[in-house]
Amino acid sequence: MSESADQVRRHIEVLSDFEEKYGKYLVAHYSRQLEGRSDWSSRQWAERERKLRMLAPRAEAAIDASGVEGYAEMSSVILAFKDWVGFSVDARDDDLQREILRLIPSQIAGLHMQLEQAKEREENPKLKLPTVIGRIRHVPPVIGFIADVGGFAVVVLFLGRFAGLW
Repeated sequence: MSESADQVRRHIEVLSDFEEKYGKYLVAHYSRQLEGRSDWSSRQWAERERKLRMLAPRAEAAIDASGVEGYAEMSSVILAFKDWVGFSVDARDDDLQREILRLIPSQIAGLHMQLEQAKEREENPKLKLPTVIGRIRHVPPVIGFIADVGGFAVVVLFLGRFAGLW
C-alpha cells in the first residue's frame, strides 16, 4: 500500500537528519585518521555513534521507501571501518561509508517524487461508487452498507429488481 504524504515527509526528515549527522561523523572520522587528533572527546564519539546507530534503522526504512538503490543491513556497516586498506592501492578504509552517504541525495529525491504522488492521491481520491451511493439522499442506509460490503453489482441488482427492470 502507498504511504501517505505525512509518512513520506517523515521519511525525508529522517533521511535528511541522518545525512547531516553521518556526514559530520565521517568528516570527523577522516580528520582524526589524518591528523591523529579530534575535537570530540571519547564520550562525544560514543554519543554520536549511539545516535547514528539509533537513527540508522529509521533511515534504512526511509531508503527502502524511496525506491532508490541502497545497502542491505546498512545499520551494521555505517560504523564498520576497515583497519587495513586491502589489496587495492586506491582503496580507502571508508569507501563503503562514503558510498552510503553519496547515495542519500538520490534517495531523498526519490522520496520527494513519492511525496508529490501521495499529495496528488490525497487531493484527487478515486471515486468509490459503492460508498457514494450509500450516502445519497433518499437511498436507504442498508443499500450503502450492502454496497460497501458486497460491491456495486449487488446494489445495481437490488435497485433493478426494486424498480421492476428485471
